[in-house]
Amino acid sequence: MKRFSWTWIALIAVGLLLSFTLFDGQRVEEKKTREEKDKTLVKFPADAIVKVEISGRNANVVVERAGSGASQGWHLVAPLKARADAEAIQQLLVQLTTEKSVQTIVEGSDLKPTDRLDTYGLNTPLGRVRVTAADGTSHEVRIGTVTAYDSNLYAQVDQDPRVELVTGTWDLILSKSAKDLRDKEVFHERDLKFSDLQRIVVSRPTEGSQQVVELKREGEQWRITGGRKVPLAIGKIEEFFEKVKSLRALQFIDDKNGELLKRARKALSKPELIVELYTSTKAPVFSMKVFPEEGSKFGTFFAEVAGRTDVVTVSGGSVAAMDKSVHDFYDRLLPFQFKPGDVEKVEFATAELTGIYEKNDSEWRAANPEIQKRVDSAKLTALLERLSHMEALRILAPLTAQSYELTSRLTLKNKNDAKIFELAWGSKIEKEKPMGRRPEARFLAASTNLSDHYLGVAEGEVRNLGLAALVAPVPDSTSDPK
Repeated sequence: MKRFSWTWIALIAVGLLLSFTLFDGQRVEEKKTREEKDKTLVKFPADAIVKVEISGRNANVVVERAGSGASQGWHLVAPLKARADAEAIQQLLVQLTTEKSVQTIVEGSDLKPTDRLDTYGLNTPLGRVRVTAADGTSHEVRIGTVTAYDSNLYAQVDQDPRVELVTGTWDLILSKSAKDLRDKEVFHERDLKFSDLQRIVVSRPTEGSQQVVELKREGEQWRITGGRKVPLAIGKIEEFFEKVKSLRALQFIDDKNGELLKRARKALSKPELIVELYTSTKAPVFSMKVFPEEGSKFGTFFAEVAGRTDVVTVSGGSVAAMDKSVHDFYDRLLPFQFKPGDVEKVEFATAELTGIYEKNDSEWRAANPEIQKRVDSAKLTALLERLSHMEALRILAPLTAQSYELTSRLTLKNKNDAKIFELAWGSKIEKEKPMGRRPEARFLAASTNLSDHYLGVAEGEVRNLGLAALVAPVPDSTSDPK
């Protein structure tokens, strides 16, 4: 009985010791967390901040939040009034609320008299950052000189007399300019969705005869206004819309850049390209015109959005992504969409190859046993795959409008001998004149049974079909192997 009692006493003692150890460990961890939090100079969470004032290396910069959310509804209010860049503001808030003191250099009791602050550059600080929360409370961080040995800086917070050592991130914060924090999105209609669009117009007024691409939504489909009734790739139209939405300014040109603004407006009076987006038949919700910036080393363009007071510069690459012709919106894959697995017979009528080949247990053989040639099954299977992934460079005139000399033909049939796919092409290189900055287009005329228009296909794609290499003479089994 005594042995049993002592066993229970020992177990209880171990349990109490373990509980104390766990509790003590938790308390130490909580203390460590509090200490880490105490090291941050700005005690507010990012989503509580509504105003940031930076007096640093540039003109005083002030940003304020008008709506809810840490990175939503932010605006520059000084040195100019403009929308703020959500990403740049979010990065700034993270820096402000997560940067910690590296070390407390001097305790407050050691700082009397106050002229000793000159040692740390804090009598006349390098800069100040004031952060205000939604409840009106604020923190002011004063940044002094840079240390000579590790590029950290001295700092003080509010009325706390202690001198803290902080990282060079605070120098980056003090270097923020209005340009860094200004919204660089050219497209301000952030809530506009692709499903809201009813019409897209891309025009080139400077061409000899104005070239206009106008797309209009009809239910779930899109069509080209005044053009051919050709299937359009909705994915390409949506991609175009996303390119417009993602356009970002490289430089803002306003009244402070008087001569440059005058030169930009003169150039834009005869724009090279105009992009308009409509959600109804009324005025466009977005209208932008662009013109190349003369003398630019980087191929930039002036751009002006209707209703804005300033002009911006944008990259040449972003303009090229919006400079579309009707061909860019056609569904170029549709004329070649067949299932290779359904093909049981292939008929060739080309300069390189003539004959009919049939599939037999996954192997391809000549339909006429008298043809003393065998087909490479792997290459023919690969050919069918390439055909099903071909893409038209151009959608040309309707099949009844004119005649191209299509001298080569390839026909695919299923097990019921019904035609699945047929491609016909010519040998003459067709040419299309350059348009704007687009080079001359070169292609072969072609047609398929899946399109009622002639197509322009890349010469290389047809040559890469490798028809000449598909077959080889069958070796003579009676010949002497020696």
